[in-house]
Amino acid sequence: MRNFITSVVCMVFLHNFTIAQNLITNNSFETYTTCPSTSSQVITPPWFKIGNHNGSPDYMNVCGTGTSTVPTNFYGYQVPYTGNGYYGLITYFQSTVVREYLAIQLSSTLVAGTVYQVSFYVSAANNFKYATDHFGAYFSSAPIMGTNAGLALPLSNYIPQVENGAGNILSDTSGWMQVSGLYTANGTENYMTIGNFYTDINTQIATINPNALQNYAYYYLDEVSVSVSTGIYNSLEAQVLTIDPNPFSNDLNLNLSLTSLPGLTELMLVDVFGKKVLSQNVPPQTTKLQLQTSALASGIYFLQLQNGRQKTTRKVIKL
Repeated sequence: MRNFITSVVCMVFLHNFTIAQNLITNNSFETYTTCPSTSSQVITPPWFKIGNHNGSPDYMNVCGTGTSTVPTNFYGYQVPYTGNGYYGLITYFQSTVVREYLAIQLSSTLVAGTVYQVSFYVSAANNFKYATDHFGAYFSSAPIMGTNAGLALPLSNYIPQVENGAGNILSDTSGWMQVSGLYTANGTENYMTIGNFYTDINTQIATINPNALQNYAYYYLDEVSVSVSTGIYNSLEAQVLTIDPNPFSNDLNLNLSLTSLPGLTELMLVDVFGKKVLSQNVPPQTTKLQLQTSALASGIYFLQLQNGRQKTTRKVIKL
C-alpha cells in the first residue's frame, strides 16, 4: 500500500512538473560562454541573434567588464530580475530605423490546441531618452530572418502573438515590467523571437529622460517563460460561431451570437506558422461578418474568437 501511495504521489508530482515546465532553456541568461566585455555580444546558448539582420542585443552580467557590467553599465543602472545577467535591446531609434531581436529554439515543439502562458520582464534603461509601447514575442516553425544584412529594420511582416498593448508605454526605469499573455499553439512552433516588430509610424514613444544624450529607446530583458497554462481557460459555446462554407473559396462568412458576452470580442485569423494575418474587435450586437480573404493564399488557417478568458479556435481552409 505504501508503495502504491508513493507511486501516486510521484505521478501527481511529475504531472504538475510537466504542466509548469518552462520550454525556454537558459531563461534568465545565467549560462554564458564567456563574461561579456563589450556590446553586441550574444553569448548565452541556445539564444541567438536573427540572421540577415544588423541588430544585435547586448549581454550584461555581474562578471562583465567595460560597458557590460551589472548593475551599472553603459545603458544605465538595473539589478537583474533574477540571477546575475540580462540582455539589452533597442526598440526605437530617433535618427534612423533600428530594431534588435533575441531568438531561441524551444526545448520542444508546441502542441496544437494547447494554451501556453508566455511571459518576460523588461525595464527601460535610464540613460536613454525614449520609451516605447510595442514589445512582443513571435512564435514560428523555423528561425525568422531579416530582409537586409546591413540594416536593422523592423520585422513588420511578422505580427507577435503575445504583445504589450498598443499605447501602453513601458516607461519604468527603476523596476521590472511584465509582458505576458496566452497563446494557443497550432502545433508547428519551434522558435520564439522577442523584440519590437512594428514600424516607427506604428510605435508610440514617450520621453522619459529629456536630458539623455542617447536619443533612442532601450530595454533590459530578463526571465523569459513559455509553459502550458495552468489557469482555467473556458471554451466559448459552439453556437457562438458557425462558418459557412468551410472550406471556402472567396470571402469567409461567419454567423455570430455574442450578445451574452461582455464588451468586445477579438477575432483573429492565424496561418499555420503562427502569423496573425487578420485581427479585429467585434461588438456584441454583431450577428454576421464577412472577412475579405482575396489577399490570402490557399491553405489552412485558424480562426480564433476570444472574449476575456473564453476562447474558441476553428480550422478553416481556403481553396
